[in-house]
Amino acid sequence: MGAGGSAGARGRRAREDALELARRSREAYELAGRFEAAAEAERRVAATLLSLTALGWRLLVDRRWPGSRSANVDMITVGPGGVFVIDVKRWRDVPRVDDGRLTAGAQDRDGEVRKLLAMTRTAEEQVAALGLSPVAVRPLMVFAATVWTPNSAASGCSVTPMRSTPWSPSRNG
Repeated sequence: MGAGGSAGARGRRAREDALELARRSREAYELAGRFEAAAEAERRVAATLLSLTALGWRLLVDRRWPGSRSANVDMITVGPGGVFVIDVKRWRDVPRVDDGRLTAGAQDRDGEVRKLLAMTRTAEEQVAALGLSPVAVRPLMVFAATVWTPNSAASGCSVTPMRSTPWSPSRNG
């Protein structure tokens, strides 16, 4: 090895390590931004749903999903109209339902529907264990900060922008 060879090799490794750390830092920063945006979307939806408590509804927020280490149910409403298992989304791309499948941009997002349906089945089991009819348990995926016109349901799950939900104040004017 010539003069400066080992120092040069160490310098190249250090530069590669620094580039990898910078890449990971950017990814972590972007991930933090997505989680912060999701938290704000959930707060906005929860603030709107709180008005239903005066009408006899109960609002449960940020509940652990039984059997999971980290998954949670964003919100559950229980009231005269039944039980809604609510998953709040804030996606950059506009959601769309085609042939019962949920997409956003070019990405297939039907996995999100499957997760919500699984959470809803768990809620149905809990409702049935209480001796109540699980028929009144419905999944609802609410998109906060997304302007679009819902075109249909995705695999048995209602998919709607927040402004189109039955409790939205902007729905009636």
